[in-house]
Amino acid sequence: MKTFVSKKAAIKTLITIPSILVLAACGGGGGGGGGSAATVTNTAPVFTSGIPTASVAQGVSYNFDVNATDVDGDTLVYSLTGNPGWLGIDPATGEISGIPDNADVGTTPNNIVVSVTDNNSPPVSQAAFSITVTNVNDAPTISGTPQTVTIAGGMYDFTPTASDVDVGDTLMYSVSGNDSWLSIDANTGQLTGSPMPSDVRTTTVTVTVTDSSAATDTLTFDLVVANGFNEALYSQVTPSPASSPAT
Repeated sequence: MKTFVSKKAAIKTLITIPSILVLAACGGGGGGGGGSAATVTNTAPVFTSGIPTASVAQGVSYNFDVNATDVDGDTLVYSLTGNPGWLGIDPATGEISGIPDNADVGTTPNNIVVSVTDNNSPPVSQAAFSITVTNVNDAPTISGTPQTVTIAGGMYDFTPTASDVDVGDTLMYSVSGNDSWLSIDANTGQLTGSPMPSDVRTTTVTVTVTDSSAATDTLTFDLVVANGFNEALYSQVTPSPASSPAT
Protein backbone atom coordinates (compact mmCIF):
# COMPACT_ATOMS: atom_id res chain seq x y z
CA MET A 1 0.00 0.00 0.00
CA LYS A 2 1.39 3.42 -0.95
CA THR A 3 0.98 6.66 1.07
CA PHE A 4 0.32 9.74 -1.02
CA VAL A 5 1.29 13.23 0.21
CA SER A 6 -0.44 16.19 -1.50
CA LYS A 7 1.44 19.28 -2.56
CA LYS A 8 -1.38 21.41 -1.29
CA ALA A 9 -1.01 23.28 1.95
CA ALA A 10 -3.27 21.05 3.98
CA ILE A 11 -4.48 17.45 3.60
CA LYS A 12 -7.99 17.14 4.81
CA THR A 13 -8.79 13.50 3.95
CA LEU A 14 -6.87 10.37 2.97
CA ILE A 15 -8.97 7.45 1.76
CA THR A 16 -7.38 4.05 0.99
CA ILE A 17 -9.41 1.36 -0.76
CA PRO A 18 -7.77 -1.89 -2.04
CA SER A 19 -7.63 -2.29 -5.80
CA ILE A 20 -9.10 1.17 -6.54
CA LEU A 21 -7.82 4.72 -6.58
CA VAL A 22 -6.78 6.57 -3.43
CA LEU A 23 -7.92 10.19 -3.52
CA ALA A 24 -6.60 13.07 -1.42
CA ALA A 25 -9.10 15.92 -1.23
CA CYS A 26 -7.31 19.16 -0.59
CA GLY A 27 -8.31 22.63 0.40
CA GLY A 28 -6.60 25.92 1.19
CA GLY A 29 -6.54 29.44 0.16
CA GLY A 30 -7.60 29.79 -3.39
CA GLY A 31 -9.46 27.56 -5.69
CA GLY A 32 -8.82 25.08 -7.83
CA GLY A 33 -6.42 22.22 -7.69
CA GLY A 34 -7.65 18.68 -8.30
CA GLY A 35 -6.78 15.72 -6.10
CA SER A 36 -4.02 13.27 -6.82
CA ALA A 37 -4.45 9.45 -7.14
CA ALA A 38 -2.48 6.27 -6.44
CA THR A 39 -3.35 2.57 -7.07
CA VAL A 40 -3.41 0.16 -4.11
CA THR A 41 -2.41 -3.44 -5.00
CA ASN A 42 -4.49 -6.32 -3.57
CA THR A 43 -2.54 -8.99 -1.70
CA ALA A 44 -3.40 -12.60 -2.56
CA PRO A 45 -4.25 -15.04 0.26
CA VAL A 46 -1.58 -17.36 1.67
CA PHE A 47 -1.99 -20.98 2.80
CA THR A 48 -1.02 -21.61 6.43
CA SER A 49 -1.76 -25.35 6.45
CA GLY A 50 0.29 -28.11 4.85
CA ILE A 51 -0.57 -30.66 2.19
CA PRO A 52 -3.65 -32.73 3.19
CA THR A 53 -3.35 -36.17 4.77
CA ALA A 54 -2.44 -38.78 2.16
CA SER A 55 -4.23 -41.92 3.41
CA VAL A 56 -7.45 -43.15 5.01
CA ALA A 57 -8.96 -46.56 5.72
CA GLN A 58 -12.03 -47.75 3.84
CA GLY A 59 -15.20 -46.87 5.75
CA VAL A 60 -13.42 -44.32 7.97
CA SER A 61 -14.21 -40.59 7.83
CA TYR A 62 -11.49 -38.47 6.19
CA ASN A 63 -11.12 -34.93 7.56
CA PHE A 64 -8.52 -32.24 6.94
CA ASP A 65 -8.79 -28.51 7.66
CA VAL A 66 -7.26 -26.27 5.02
CA ASN A 67 -6.34 -22.83 6.37
CA ALA A 68 -5.32 -19.60 4.65
CA THR A 69 -4.97 -15.94 5.62
CA ASP A 70 -5.48 -12.68 3.75
CA VAL A 71 -3.82 -9.46 4.94
CA ASP A 72 -6.55 -7.42 3.27
CA GLY A 73 -9.21 -9.11 5.38
CA ASP A 74 -11.05 -10.36 2.29
CA THR A 75 -13.52 -13.24 2.48
CA LEU A 76 -11.86 -16.45 1.29
CA VAL A 77 -13.44 -19.16 -0.83
CA TYR A 78 -11.93 -22.67 -1.06
CA SER A 79 -12.25 -25.18 -3.90
CA LEU A 80 -11.08 -28.69 -4.77
CA THR A 81 -10.31 -30.17 -8.18
CA GLY A 82 -9.26 -33.64 -9.31
CA ASN A 83 -10.94 -35.18 -6.27
CA PRO A 84 -12.71 -38.58 -6.27
CA GLY A 85 -16.48 -38.58 -5.88
CA TRP A 86 -16.44 -39.46 -2.18
CA LEU A 87 -14.29 -36.42 -1.28
CA GLY A 88 -15.46 -32.80 -1.04
CA ILE A 89 -14.58 -29.43 0.49
CA ASP A 90 -16.56 -26.79 2.39
CA PRO A 91 -16.00 -23.61 0.34
CA ALA A 92 -16.43 -21.37 3.38
CA THR A 93 -14.28 -23.22 5.96
CA GLY A 94 -11.86 -25.21 3.80
CA GLU A 95 -12.65 -28.50 5.55
CA ILE A 96 -12.02 -31.50 3.27
CA SER A 97 -14.14 -34.51 4.21
CA GLY A 98 -15.66 -37.76 2.97
CA ILE A 99 -16.00 -41.49 3.64
CA PRO A 100 -14.58 -43.92 1.05
CA ASP A 101 -16.11 -47.35 0.59
CA ASN A 102 -14.79 -50.65 -0.72
CA ALA A 103 -15.02 -49.52 -4.35
CA ASP A 104 -12.63 -46.64 -3.56
CA VAL A 105 -9.78 -48.85 -2.28
CA GLY A 106 -6.49 -47.91 -3.94
CA THR A 107 -4.53 -44.74 -4.69
CA THR A 108 -6.07 -41.81 -6.53
CA PRO A 109 -4.16 -40.07 -9.34
CA ASN A 110 -1.75 -37.42 -8.07
CA ASN A 111 -3.91 -34.52 -9.27
CA ILE A 112 -6.04 -33.45 -6.30
CA VAL A 113 -5.56 -29.69 -5.89
CA VAL A 114 -6.82 -27.31 -3.18
CA SER A 115 -7.25 -23.66 -4.20
CA VAL A 116 -8.29 -20.48 -2.38
CA THR A 117 -9.33 -17.07 -3.69
CA ASP A 118 -10.28 -13.71 -2.22
CA ASN A 119 -12.25 -12.86 -5.39
CA ASN A 120 -9.92 -9.92 -6.02
CA SER A 121 -7.00 -11.90 -7.41
CA PRO A 122 -6.48 -15.19 -9.26
CA PRO A 123 -6.87 -18.38 -7.14
CA VAL A 124 -3.83 -19.60 -5.22
CA SER A 125 -3.27 -23.38 -5.35
CA GLN A 126 -1.33 -25.89 -3.28
CA ALA A 127 0.77 -28.63 -4.82
CA ALA A 128 -1.20 -31.59 -6.18
CA PHE A 129 -1.52 -34.65 -3.95
CA SER A 130 -3.06 -38.14 -3.93
CA ILE A 131 -4.95 -40.15 -1.32
CA THR A 132 -4.54 -43.88 -0.69
CA VAL A 133 -7.63 -45.71 0.58
CA THR A 134 -6.54 -48.84 2.45
CA ASN A 135 -8.72 -51.93 2.44
CA VAL A 136 -10.67 -53.11 5.48
CA ASN A 137 -11.93 -56.68 5.26
CA ASP A 138 -15.65 -57.05 4.61
CA ALA A 139 -17.47 -60.15 5.78
CA PRO A 140 -19.01 -62.37 3.10
CA THR A 141 -22.78 -62.65 2.75
CA ILE A 142 -24.86 -65.79 2.26
CA SER A 143 -28.48 -66.13 1.18
CA GLY A 144 -30.90 -68.47 -0.53
CA THR A 145 -34.24 -70.22 -0.11
CA PRO A 146 -33.54 -73.78 0.99
CA GLN A 147 -35.90 -76.70 0.63
CA THR A 148 -37.25 -77.16 4.17
CA VAL A 149 -39.10 -80.48 3.76
CA THR A 150 -37.75 -83.68 2.29
CA ILE A 151 -39.02 -87.25 2.21
CA ALA A 152 -37.25 -90.23 3.70
CA GLY A 153 -35.79 -92.18 0.82
CA GLY A 154 -35.73 -89.09 -1.40
CA MET A 155 -32.81 -86.91 -2.50
CA TYR A 156 -32.08 -83.52 -0.92
CA ASP A 157 -30.12 -80.85 -2.84
CA PHE A 158 -29.64 -77.15 -2.03
CA THR A 159 -26.86 -74.68 -2.88
CA PRO A 160 -26.82 -71.26 -1.17
CA THR A 161 -25.58 -68.06 -2.80
CA ALA A 162 -22.59 -66.33 -1.22
CA SER A 163 -20.48 -63.33 -2.21
CA ASP A 164 -17.65 -61.13 -0.93
CA VAL A 165 -16.90 -57.59 -2.08
CA ASP A 166 -13.20 -58.01 -1.28
CA VAL A 167 -11.50 -59.03 -4.50
CA GLY A 168 -9.40 -62.16 -4.12
CA ASP A 169 -11.01 -63.56 -0.98
CA THR A 170 -11.58 -67.33 -1.00
CA LEU A 171 -14.86 -68.57 0.48
CA MET A 172 -15.23 -71.86 2.35
CA TYR A 173 -18.43 -73.49 3.60
CA SER A 174 -19.38 -75.64 6.59
CA VAL A 175 -22.61 -77.00 8.07
CA SER A 176 -23.75 -77.66 11.63
CA GLY A 177 -26.89 -79.02 13.29
CA ASN A 178 -27.33 -81.54 10.50
CA ASP A 179 -27.88 -85.28 10.73
CA SER A 180 -25.22 -87.54 9.29
CA TRP A 181 -27.15 -88.13 6.06
CA LEU A 182 -26.70 -84.46 5.04
CA SER A 183 -23.26 -83.27 3.90
CA ILE A 184 -21.80 -80.09 2.40
CA ASP A 185 -19.25 -79.36 -0.31
CA ALA A 186 -16.72 -77.10 1.43
CA ASN A 187 -15.87 -75.29 -1.82
CA THR A 188 -19.34 -74.68 -3.25
CA GLY A 189 -21.68 -74.86 -0.25
CA GLN A 190 -23.88 -77.47 -1.92
CA LEU A 191 -25.92 -79.54 0.58
CA THR A 192 -26.84 -83.05 -0.54
CA GLY A 193 -28.01 -86.31 0.97
CA SER A 194 -30.73 -88.94 1.15
CA PRO A 195 -32.40 -89.46 4.54
CA MET A 196 -33.61 -92.86 5.73
CA PRO A 197 -36.85 -93.60 7.64
CA SER A 198 -34.79 -93.53 10.84
CA ASP A 199 -33.96 -89.87 10.07
CA VAL A 200 -37.58 -88.72 10.23
CA ARG A 201 -37.55 -85.63 12.46
CA THR A 202 -36.91 -81.87 12.36
CA THR A 203 -33.38 -80.46 12.64
CA THR A 204 -32.07 -76.89 12.67
CA VAL A 205 -29.37 -76.59 10.02
CA THR A 206 -26.83 -73.76 9.86
CA VAL A 207 -24.64 -73.15 6.81
CA THR A 208 -21.60 -70.94 7.48
CA VAL A 209 -19.48 -69.18 4.86
CA THR A 210 -15.98 -67.99 5.85
CA ASP A 211 -13.63 -65.68 3.95
CA SER A 212 -9.83 -65.53 3.87
CA SER A 213 -9.75 -63.29 6.96
CA ALA A 214 -12.02 -65.61 8.99
CA ALA A 215 -15.03 -63.28 8.72
CA THR A 216 -18.29 -65.22 8.50
CA ASP A 217 -21.98 -65.10 7.69
CA THR A 218 -24.62 -67.76 8.34
CA LEU A 219 -27.87 -69.10 6.92
CA THR A 220 -30.07 -71.05 9.36
CA PHE A 221 -33.26 -72.99 8.62
CA ASP A 222 -35.37 -75.88 9.95
CA LEU A 223 -35.27 -79.03 7.86
CA VAL A 224 -38.10 -81.55 8.18
CA VAL A 225 -37.60 -85.16 7.13
CA ALA A 226 -41.05 -86.67 6.57
CA ASN A 227 -41.92 -90.35 6.34
CA GLY A 228 -42.53 -91.29 2.74
CA PHE A 229 -44.70 -94.28 3.74
CA ASN A 230 -48.25 -93.06 4.47
CA GLU A 231 -49.69 -95.59 6.95
CA ALA A 232 -52.99 -93.71 7.36
CA LEU A 233 -53.69 -93.87 3.66
CA TYR A 234 -52.74 -97.57 3.53
CA SER A 235 -55.16 -98.50 6.34
CA GLN A 236 -58.12 -97.15 4.35
CA VAL A 237 -57.56 -99.65 1.56
CA THR A 238 -59.30 -103.07 2.04
CA PRO A 239 -57.54 -105.85 0.17
CA SER A 240 -59.78 -107.79 -2.25
CA PRO A 241 -60.31 -111.46 -1.25
CA ALA A 242 -58.44 -113.99 -3.29
CA SER A 243 -60.60 -115.58 -5.95
CA SER A 244 -61.38 -119.28 -5.62
CA PRO A 245 -60.42 -121.58 -8.39
CA ALA A 246 -63.32 -122.66 -10.55
CA THR A 247 -64.73 -126.06 -9.87
